[in-house]
Amino acid sequence: MNKKITLLVIFSCCIAVLQAKSLEIKLTKAESLSDFISAEDIKSTTQLHISGPIGGNDIKLIREMAGGGFNEMENTEGCLEHLDLSKAHIVESEHPYYRMGEELFTKNNCLGTFMFYNCSRLTSIVLPDNLEAIEYAVFSHTQIESIFIPQKVKLITESFEEASL
Repeated sequence: MNKKITLLVIFSCCIAVLQAKSLEIKLTKAESLSDFISAEDIKSTTQLHISGPIGGNDIKLIREMAGGGFNEMENTEGCLEHLDLSKAHIVESEHPYYRMGEELFTKNNCLGTFMFYNCSRLTSIVLPDNLEAIEYAVFSHTQIESIFIPQKVKLITESFEEASL
C-alpha cells in the first residue's frame, strides 16, 4: 500500500514539474509584453524574467498572469509565482495597470500604489535594479515569501500591509 502512495506522490510531482513554464523576455519598448505572451502563456507561466522598459499595460498583463485582475479584487486563472524584474525598468505610461476606484498609472522607477495588490499566486519577486520607490499596498493580499529590494530604493510606504510575509 505504501508503495502505491509513494508512486502516486512521485507521479504528481512529475506532472507539476512538466506543467511549470518559464519565460524569459527582453523588451525594447514599453507596452509590448503582450506581443510575446500568448493566451496559453498567461494561464500556464509560473516563472517570468523580463528585461527592458515596462509600462502600465505590461504590469496589467503581469498582474493577470499572477492571479490578479485589472479591477479591484478581481482574480484570474494565472499561475505566475516567480517574477524577476531585475533588468527591467518601470517607465511612466498613459495606460493604467489597475483600477481601485480610480485608475492607477506607472511612474518612472517606482512600484506604484496597489501594483501587485491581490496577485494571489505571486510568491517571489526580484525588483528592478534601478527602482527608487515602493508605494502604498504594493504587496497587500499576496503570498509573497521572497523579495529582493535593490539598494537604490529610498522610499517604502506601507507596501506590505496584509501580505503574508
